[in-house]
Parts: sequence; structure tokens; C-alpha cells
Amino acid sequence: MHIISAILSAVENSRTRFSACAATFTALIATRMVVEGWVEGFTRHTAAFYFYEFAHFFLFFLLTYLLVLFILHRIAGFSVAQGAALLLFGFLLIIVPPLIDAVISGGRGFWSFYIFDGVNGLAQRYVTFFGKDPTFGITYGTRIEVALATILLIFVTYAKTRRVGHALVVGILAYTLFFVLGTFPSWITLLTIGWSHGFLAITQNDIAQLFLSPGKFFAHSMTDIESVLNRKMSVIYAPLLLGVSGYLLRHVWREKFLAFVHNTRMPQIIYHSGLLVGGIAAGTFFSYGAWSVNLFTLLAFVTMLCAITFAWVASVIANDLFDQKIDRITNPTRPLTRGVFTTEEYGMIGWGALGLSLFLAMVVNGTAGFLLLGYHALTWLYNAPPLRLKRFPLVATFIAAVASFLIVMIGVVLVSPSENGVQFPFALGAFLVGVFTVVLPLKDFKDIPGDRADGVYTLPVLLGERWSRILIGGGTFLAYLLSVAIFHAPALWWWAVACGGLSFWMIIMSTRSRWITPHTIFWWVLVVVTLYVARIAALLSFGL
Repeated sequence: MHIISAILSAVENSRTRFSACAATFTALIATRMVVEGWVEGFTRHTAAFYFYEFAHFFLFFLLTYLLVLFILHRIAGFSVAQGAALLLFGFLLIIVPPLIDAVISGGRGFWSFYIFDGVNGLAQRYVTFFGKDPTFGITYGTRIEVALATILLIFVTYAKTRRVGHALVVGILAYTLFFVLGTFPSWITLLTIGWSHGFLAITQNDIAQLFLSPGKFFAHSMTDIESVLNRKMSVIYAPLLLGVSGYLLRHVWREKFLAFVHNTRMPQIIYHSGLLVGGIAAGTFFSYGAWSVNLFTLLAFVTMLCAITFAWVASVIANDLFDQKIDRITNPTRPLTRGVFTTEEYGMIGWGALGLSLFLAMVVNGTAGFLLLGYHALTWLYNAPPLRLKRFPLVATFIAAVASFLIVMIGVVLVSPSENGVQFPFALGAFLVGVFTVVLPLKDFKDIPGDRADGVYTLPVLLGERWSRILIGGGTFLAYLLSVAIFHAPALWWWAVACGGLSFWMIIMSTRSRWITPHTIFWWVLVVVTLYVARIAALLSFGL
């Protein structure tokens, strides 16, 4: 026990950077994959298989890591830094199971897997340490790993608290967590189809049919049968992991977390979400292909929505990092300006958001991930020196417009049977880019003094606020009128006149109104656009 206490003290006094911890965790996952592949003889060697297996492993073990960390923090009283560093040492155990299975099986290895079972079977397996057969599913190696992890957590908790009760509670919670995650497909099946089939009627076959049979994400079949489980579990773990992470961050670093969330520009998140949904609707209409609506399509949509949100967040961070001179004048409440984050912390969060967005997008669809890479490239060129294209009028808004259009095309790609956007009409694409180019300068009105001081020549800086409002408002009104011709829908005419006129009035009035201000004008215009798009969708789909 003195040795464990000494180790805890050494870990507590260490100062490891977050980036080093993240790299170490990723290296552990990669090592586990290599060891498992070596035991199996590298018989499954497609690039797609290895990517989806890595995604599955990474998300599964990261979720486990965060939940165990929370248990240690709340029950055992470990600081977050101490618990995180300690668990990295403990996660060396994840390398052990395939080696143990290889030794016991005489080199052949066992198929380490989830346990599929119904309610009664799960209850029995919980009290019998995963059940009778350790050669399939939760194998010898995995059971030894779980046992060692549980025992070690009990010991370190006792060494920290000197309380037997706390140690036993941590042990029970840890074992329960490991059991639930090791049987997770069974619980998902119970929650999704148990209501219709009857909870006690769910069998191993129902779970296998849901998770092992080929399925679709939107319009695309999962042709790599070996990756079906990896992909399905990845889109389950991704939103769950993000929810758990958000809860933990709010609990542990409340001030920083809330400041960060408040700074994400919610109207822009809604705008980007609308672009994705609009792309899905347009892709469905123009590709003439049916796409599958199922549990995993819904989860894939949520995962892609998270990917796009993190892509926007990465662009926000880049903007804040390079706009500090502007923000000190026009946006002094932003977290970087207020000193809530250091520049180094903020930059690290930005790179993390960028990597996470690409990773999540690739889990759903490779082409969508590539388009999102293009979005990141454009937002970097827009924000960052030496080019810093936001300094140049028209060029800046055109770059932002193309970046927005890429989000639309991600939605198109998801539902297009050919997995590309060739069916999307060129005229409509050009129209959308033009509309985005006209409307997006609305965001620049609130930054006029700061942009002028930093040499960023936005339209309001060049033309003055009054004339730029007239130009943007007039362009917005014209865009509504042109949409009637683009969609070949004369029935839209009076809607276009009404919505265009209302948008023009709000853009002009945003300097005089109490409710419509330079900081809220994007919200108001977004509401009108949403109503108009809904009208277009109803007209094209139902002829209403």
C-alpha cells in the first residue's frame, strides 16, 4: 500500500501537457490494434477495415476512460489531472487481452467481441462474471483485463481515501461499467426494439440481426461486412461520448466551458445545421434515390451534425486567435480577450476541434470527410496570415460562401446513391453561392470599428454602414426574386416579394430598432429564410 501511495504522489506531482496525454492515449489504441492484428495474422487488411476498427476502439476506450475518470474524481476524490494521468498508466492493460488469448489458445486467438443476450441472460452473466464461455465474446484475456482493472481501482481508491466503503463502491461501479460496455449492443437493442418486440422476448438473434447484418447510412450500403459492427457502434459511441464529455467539462471546468459554449455563435451553428439539412433535402429531390431511414441513419446524421459543428468551432477559434486586435475594440467579452483561456490553450482546443470534426465525418462518409477538409482549408485561408483573405472585400465573402456551399454538398453526398453531387444542378449551386456572398456580410456590421483599425476592408468599412446596408438588403431582395426562376415556381412570387421585402426592411432598420440590432440581424434574417425554404420544400414536394 505504501508503494501505491508513492506512485499516486509521483503521478500527482507530475505536470503532463494535455497534448502529450492525448498522443499517449492514441498510441495505446494503435498498439492494441497492432497486437490484435498480429495475433490474427493480419488476415483483414483493407484500409477501410482498419480505419473503422480504429474509430470503434478509440471511441469505446475513450468513453470508458472518461467514465472511470469521473468515478475516481467523484467517489475517490482524485483531481482530474491526477486521475487522468493515473488512468493512462492503467490503460496499458488494454494491450494484454489478445496476448493472453493467444497463449491460452495455442496461438490461434479467440474472437474478442461483445456479449449478445436478453434480459435474463444478462442478469445471469452479471453475477457470474460474463458467463460460462470465455472463448468467444468476452474472452479469457478480456475477463482477466476487467478483473485486474477492477482490483487496481479498488486498491488505488483505498490508498487515496483509506476508506474500505469508498473502495468497494468504486469497484462495484467500475465492474458494472465494464459489464454494460461489454454488452452494449444488447442494451441498445432492448432500448430500441424491446418496446415493440417485448423486452423479455429479445434474443441473441435479434441483437445479431440489428448489429451484424449489412445496413445503410442514408443511401450507402455498408459493403465491407467486417466493418458493419465497427461502423454501427462508432455512430452510437460518438454522440454519447460528446454528451458525456460536455457534462464532465461543465462539471469540472464550469467557467471555461460556459464561456466557450457562449462564444460558439449559436446563430451560425443553426445556420450550418440548416445547410446540412437543406443539402439532404436537395440531394433527395435531385438524385431521385430513396435512402434508408433507420436507427443508424439517424445516429449518422447526429454524428455528421456534430462534425460540422466542430468544424465551425475550429473556424471560430482561428478567427478569435487572429482577430484579437479587432475583438479588443468590438468584442471585448470573448473568452480569449477576457483571458479565460491562454492563447496556447485556445489553439490546442482549435486543433482538437478540427481533428475531431474530420474524424467524425470520416466515420459517416469518406467523401463528406473530404469536403469538410475543404471547408477547413477555406476557413483557414480566410482567417489566417499571411493571406488572411478576410481583409479583401468580395473575395472574403466569396470564400465564406463557397465554404457554406461545401456544407450543402455534404448533405447532398450523404443521400446521393452515386456518393457524389453530379446530379445537383449547376445553376442552383451558382445561385446559392451568390446568395451566400450577398448575405454573409451581415455579420460584419458589428465589427466595423475593429475591422477598420485592423485593416480588414469589409463592405461596411469600404462603403459605410448606410450604403452597405442598402446594397446587402437590395441584393437579398433580388435573391428572393431570382429564386422564383431558379425553382421554376411562379407560385412562389408573392412569397418571394413578402420575404424579400421583410428581409430588406430588417437589414435597413437594424440600426434604429431596439430588437433588430447588428448583433441580432443574422437571427432575424435566418428566421425569414427558414420560412421561405420551408415553403419551397412544401411546393416542390407536395405541390402546396
